[in-house]
Amino acid sequence: MNASVASIDFIDDHRVWCKAAWGRPRGETPRAKSLCDETLRRGTRLVLADAREDAAFSQCREVIDERRVVFYAGIVLRGTDGVALGALSVTDQTPRRIDENGISALELIAGQVTELLESRRLNQENLQQKSQIDQVQENRDRFLAMLAHELRAPLAPILTAAQVLNAQTATADQQQWSRQTILRHATHMGEVIQHLLSASLVASGAVDLKLQPVSVAALLQSAYEMSESAIREQQHIYYPADTAEWVMADPAQLVVVLVDLLKNAARYTPARGRIHARVDVAGDWVNIRISDNGAGIASHDIDEIFQVFGQSRQPLDRAKGGIGLGLALGRRIAEWHGGTLTAYSRGPEQGSEFTLTLARATPEAPQRVPVRDEGWASLSPPLEILVIDDNVDTAEALAMYYQSLGQRVRLAHNAKDALAAMDRWHPDVVLSDIGLPDISGYELAKRLSRNDTLVETLLIAISGYADARARAASKAAGFHAHFGKPVDLPVMDRLIVNHFLQSDS
Repeated sequence: MNASVASIDFIDDHRVWCKAAWGRPRGETPRAKSLCDETLRRGTRLVLADAREDAAFSQCREVIDERRVVFYAGIVLRGTDGVALGALSVTDQTPRRIDENGISALELIAGQVTELLESRRLNQENLQQKSQIDQVQENRDRFLAMLAHELRAPLAPILTAAQVLNAQTATADQQQWSRQTILRHATHMGEVIQHLLSASLVASGAVDLKLQPVSVAALLQSAYEMSESAIREQQHIYYPADTAEWVMADPAQLVVVLVDLLKNAARYTPARGRIHARVDVAGDWVNIRISDNGAGIASHDIDEIFQVFGQSRQPLDRAKGGIGLGLALGRRIAEWHGGTLTAYSRGPEQGSEFTLTLARATPEAPQRVPVRDEGWASLSPPLEILVIDDNVDTAEALAMYYQSLGQRVRLAHNAKDALAAMDRWHPDVVLSDIGLPDISGYELAKRLSRNDTLVETLLIAISGYADARARAASKAAGFHAHFGKPVDLPVMDRLIVNHFLQSDS
C-alpha cells in the first residue's frame, strides 16, 4: 500500500486507552482522542485519505503529535465472541487513496491477526486447564492414598480387639481394653465418613444454616470439649479465650469448624505444645483465632490446604494429615455465614494461626429451659422398641444395644414384616431404615402415621443420607427425628428418654 507504518493497537481492560502493541514504539493514547477510537465507533473500518481535511479527525492525537498522520486506514480487530479488541491500521504522513483491493487485504490480515490471538488465548486456556486437571488428579491420588490410610489404620486395632474378645483366655482387663479400643477407633472411622458426607453436602449446597445470636465463649467451650482428648493425648497446654462477644451463626455447623481447627492444632503441634484461642473485634466483625507453636505451613501451601483434598505436603506414612476435607469445608461454611476462614504462618516449624471471622451479634437474653436427662433408669416400665433394617448385622447390633440398656426390642428386616408385627403389638419407639427392600421408610412412616393406635409411637428415621433434603423428606413422611449413619447413640438416647419423660409429665 506504499504506506510508511503498519501497527496494531489494543484497548485496555477499562476501555480507556488505545495501546500500541506492534509496528511502532509501545505507548498509550487516550481512546477518546484517537483515530483508533473513531475506527471502533464505526464498527468495522475507517479510511481517511487526508485526516487534516475533516474537522472530526483533524484534532486527533496521531494527527497533531510528532507522528503527523495524514493518511489512515484502520480495520477493527474483533474476537470470535464479537468483542472489539482494537484496530489494525496503516498510516502515512502524506495523503493517498486506497482501493477496495487494499481494504480487502487489510481485512484479510486483520482476520489472520484475530485468529492468531484467539489460538494463543485458547492455547493458554488449555494449558491452564491442563494444569488444573493435573493438580486435581494429584490431589485426588493423594486424597485416596490418605483415605485408605485413615480407614486402614483403625481397622487393624479393631480386628485385633475383636479377636481378644473372642479369646476364652482373655482377662477382664483385656476385655475392657478391647471394648475401649473398638469404640475409640470406630468413632474415628465415623468422623472420617462424616467428613466425606459433609463434603458431598457442601458440594451440592445442601447445608441448611439456621443463623442466630451465639456466644463465642459457648462455641469455643463446646469445641474444646469435643477436642479435649486430642489435645490431652499430646499433653498440650490449651489457653482458652476470655470473651463476652456474640456472633450470628449456626452453632451446630460452627462448632464443627472450630473442632477441626483445634484438632488440627493438636495434630500438628509437638508434645507439650501450646494452643491459644483468642478473640478480637474489628468493627462489625468478630475474629476467632486458633494458634499453635507447631509445624507451621510453607507459604506455597497456604492456599492449597483450603482446597478439597488439598493438604500441606507430607510423607504418606504419617497419619497426621487427615483426609484433606476439614479446612475446605470450614472455609465454605464460614463463607455461607458471610464470613471468612484464613490461615497465617511464618513458615515451617513456626506455628500457625487460623482466623474465623463472623458477623458480630447482640447477646440474647438468657432463657431458662428445664432440661431433663435422667437416663434410661428413669423410664419404667422399659420401652417397647421395633428396629427395622434390611441389614441383619446392623439391626441385630442396634437391638442388642437397647436390650443391654434394659429395653424390650423386636426386629424386622422389611416393611411388610414390620406392619404385620404392629397389627398385634404397639411399640413405643420405631427405629427404621429408609432404604428398605419392599417399600421405602418414608412410605412406611406415612402408613404408620395414619394408624390411630400408633399416635403415641415415636418414629425415628435412620439413614445413610443426612442432608437437609433427606431430613425434610423424613419430617414430611411423619418421622419425629432423623439420624444419619453411623448413629450417634448417646444423642439418640437423650432424645428418646427426654421424649418419654416429657410425655409422662
